[in-house]
Amino acid sequence: MKVVIPVAGAGTRLRPHTLTTPKPLLPVAGKPIIDHIIESIISLKFSELILVTGPDNGEIFHHVKLTWQSKFNVSRAIQEEKLGLGHAIFQARNLFSEGEDIFIILGDTIIEGQFDDFVSEKKDFLGVKKVDDPSNYGIVELDKDGKIVSLEEKPQHPRSNLAIVGVYYISDATKLFEAIQYIIANDIKTKNEYQITDALRKMVESGWIFYTKEISNWYDCGRVSEILKTNRFLLQKNGSTVDSSVKVENSVIIDPVFIDKGVSIKNSIVGPYVHISEGVRLTNVMVKNSIVLENATVEESQFDMSIVGKHAKVRTASMKLNIGDYSELDMGR
Repeated sequence: MKVVIPVAGAGTRLRPHTLTTPKPLLPVAGKPIIDHIIESIISLKFSELILVTGPDNGEIFHHVKLTWQSKFNVSRAIQEEKLGLGHAIFQARNLFSEGEDIFIILGDTIIEGQFDDFVSEKKDFLGVKKVDDPSNYGIVELDKDGKIVSLEEKPQHPRSNLAIVGVYYISDATKLFEAIQYIIANDIKTKNEYQITDALRKMVESGWIFYTKEISNWYDCGRVSEILKTNRFLLQKNGSTVDSSVKVENSVIIDPVFIDKGVSIKNSIVGPYVHISEGVRLTNVMVKNSIVLENATVEESQFDMSIVGKHAKVRTASMKLNIGDYSELDMGR
């Protein structure tokens, strides 16, 4: 089996942070989003991981190859134009043998679930979760036996509240690529893109059987608020990590937190649910539910539900922050 992770998106909803760092490499709870995703599926014992990237974001590929190449092969397919998720997956077709099975998980979605039983039985499934706003998602409808009978991308009048959450297992990748090729050849688009949901619907209409696997915890890291929720969840789950090199002077650390090497904390209260990257300096600061990225300097400030970018300088701020790399904010001037 091979795993495909599409990571070609520009991450526009996470700007300014994604102007300098690809979304899957943004850190939460101690490591990049992409590493949390891979850890969640490592038990599947796949032979190869294929990243579908844009032509300019090879940084993700190089990170994954360096970090994980001792566990499995890492390959790259390139999506030259952003024409939708189905189109992105289609770029990996030449890396599959006839009839090989495929597991797809999105590159900005951290999911907790047990998939081993479905995969070992070669039982095709889509990961789903009940949602309150189904018109914003791809939706599946089931028959009385739990088989998928219809799929629709962001329907105006949803037939169910079971949203597709970005996990797909198909025991024959060739059939999926044929379905995607069909929607591309016939210019079948939703929201002006070639969607994997439309290809899967074509497969269902042709008699292919899909089941669903309900996902308990699903975190879409596409917005600042969702990244911070994910950071909180993972810190709650994994507990605190504080590097031995961290210098703490006259300060209080409230668990759970992640604090990387070379951090200096003075006269401050840090936590709970805070990720502090390498080389950060905090002086007279109160911070919780936030992420402060590497080599940032924060003084005389208090903030919550915030992200402070790399090398940013913040002084005398008391607000919710979303500060990009190398920015400066001084509310005392």
